[in-house]
Amino acid sequence: MKKKKNSWPHKPNRLLYALAVLVVYPYFKIRYRMKIDRRAMRGQKGPMMVVANHGSNIDFLCACLALYPRRMNIVTSNYFFQNKWLAPILHF
Repeated sequence: MKKKKNSWPHKPNRLLYALAVLVVYPYFKIRYRMKIDRRAMRGQKGPMMVVANHGSNIDFLCACLALYPRRMNIVTSNYFFQNKWLAPILHF
């Protein structure tokens, strides 16, 4: 019997991720004067874990923008998956 390969966690959808970056980055650049310096990311290979201390409600967006074009899976609590508006977006 052939074992079924576990494909979890899924990588975020490349097209949606790029679209989100194209929308969010200009907003952050104008609203918060955000600048991203990716020099430290040059040459980094393999998987990595980013741990943030939640200085704000949007820090995960800042981390996603800083790591782009690498796609990031975000760990969140079950509370957000129970929200009827957010759950479909998070599952997608």
